[in-house]
Amino acid sequence: MLHWNIIFCLLILECVIVLLLVLPVPRFIKRAILEGISKLWSFFPVKVAAVAVVVGITVLFFDNLRDSSYYKEQIDLNKGADMKAGYNLHSRLLGAQRNTYICGFTLFLLLCIYRFEGMLQDQVVTEAKLAVELRNKQIREKEDETLHKSNEELRTEIEKLKRKV
Repeated sequence: MLHWNIIFCLLILECVIVLLLVLPVPRFIKRAILEGISKLWSFFPVKVAAVAVVVGITVLFFDNLRDSSYYKEQIDLNKGADMKAGYNLHSRLLGAQRNTYICGFTLFLLLCIYRFEGMLQDQVVTEAKLAVELRNKQIREKEDETLHKSNEELRTEIEKLKRKV
């Protein structure tokens, strides 16, 4: 039962993170959250732990799917049998289905957060390229301006020399 409590806490944490990313909050808050996730994700042990968590939750997800189908079959087989056994089977089926939904939703949100982090990496790279291009544009504009000024000076000098000749 401890593993279900841990998975549920992970689900709540993921819900809060995704809620903060989806709600219309200032961009710097979203960026701070995603940068924190990105910094965490850059550590190798965290990556290994995340993959282990994903594999573990996936195994539990498929195990609960198997349990759900087993309990459904048992309920179908025991339709006219003991009521107490029927209630027990229904409660076990409910628990297996609940755990399946918790595992599935946890996996889904974990993959959403992973994708958000990937999108942030793309955005950071794009913004860095944009900053470089803007800097290059400013340098080119300054060079164009100095060339234009020197061109004008040379034209005026040529005009002066033409007048002298």
